Amino acid sequence: MKNLHFLVFLALTLTLPELSYSKPKRIRKQEKTNPLIDTEISFKLKKPATEEALSGFTLYPVAVKGGIKLINMSGKVVKSWPYYAHRARLLPNCNLLVLHATSLSEKKENKAKEYLKIREYNWEGKVVWEYSPPTDPHHDLQRLENGNTLILRKKIRTYSVKEDNIPRKLRSDIVEEITPDLKVVWSWDADKHLNFLKCGARKCNQSPAHEKWKETNRDWSHTNTVFKLKDNKWFRNKDLRFQPGNIMVMLRNLWTTYILDKDTGKVVWQYSGTKDNPIIAPHESQMIPDGYPGAGNILIYDNGGKVRKYTRILEVNPVTKEIVWEYKDKDNFFSGAAGSMRRLPNGNTFISEDNGFSVFEVNKKGEIVWQVDSSHPLNRGQRYEIDYCSQLKNNLVN
Repeated sequence: MKNLHFLVFLALTLTLPELSYSKPKRIRKQEKTNPLIDTEISFKLKKPATEEALSGFTLYPVAVKGGIKLINMSGKVVKSWPYYAHRARLLPNCNLLVLHATSLSEKKENKAKEYLKIREYNWEGKVVWEYSPPTDPHHDLQRLENGNTLILRKKIRTYSVKEDNIPRKLRSDIVEEITPDLKVVWSWDADKHLNFLKCGARKCNQSPAHEKWKETNRDWSHTNTVFKLKDNKWFRNKDLRFQPGNIMVMLRNLWTTYILDKDTGKVVWQYSGTKDNPIIAPHESQMIPDGYPGAGNILIYDNGGKVRKYTRILEVNPVTKEIVWEYKDKDNFFSGAAGSMRRLPNGNTFISEDNGFSVFEVNKKGEIVWQVDSSHPLNRGQRYEIDYCSQLKNNLVN
């Protein structure tokens, strides 16, 4: 069972030196903010691609100092970048956009601030763009068609409650759009537009007035996804909630995904499931693009967290809020945190099971048509078609 993988992995690291976590080697001075990785990662082709699978490459950002790997359909590493990434996205020009947050070992070494950067690398690994936000960036980023970049960063604020006048501390989030010359041209503060004394669709684990928040930051929002809407059938049918340019965010701790009117910052759409069937500790909401099966519907990675011990991928009609498709396997698919998914052009769905150390592709029937497992967990893998960018097509395809 997949939920046993982590324990198995720990056992293996104690017996197999090639899978142990080792400190990064500082080979070159300029690599200080992006330590080289020397951890060996292994991949196993668990399910060879069937005729239904879509050929392509999978970006596998290893979650424990193993670098960023690009694997083919056989599970072979065809390209590697020696950097830790909390999130990585391959761009249409084959550059790599990386959120260099922190690994657990870096936090233990009290070096977290050295790695809180967003960088764009060219194919050869040269830094071509860099941004250091004023507070910690985290979880997600998206390069826009105009060259700007959407990011998430943390915000710490204080608040008062009626019980007393002693300030409590709260962690919220800011969504920002950054230009190539590092100017902020748009921002959205979650705590200014949502009621931070509420906990969204779930019950608060502890009251916002609890004594502990006088000393400890209350992790209120925990936003983990930012996604810009493109042209879609709902907008063409005059539903302005889905206007291209509006921003979709997922607030994990509120168990809710929202669409924001970019001009006003107001919430114009939201989805939390239903009272009897909520989304739980979710990640990665996105609208399926035009030209793809299910175009206009919303995909949601419904983790389950500590409440439900299996994960679901939901496809939701945003107008009716009806679940029109879902994938689940109660015995074999569970990522309590993290994870990503993407609808593919052939109608299949790519799924990154981060805590299960696995990436796989399922068809509409929910049948696995390709799967690669790894020795290490990952941070939200991504699938790219062979012709996505020139380096994939020209350099990596035989």
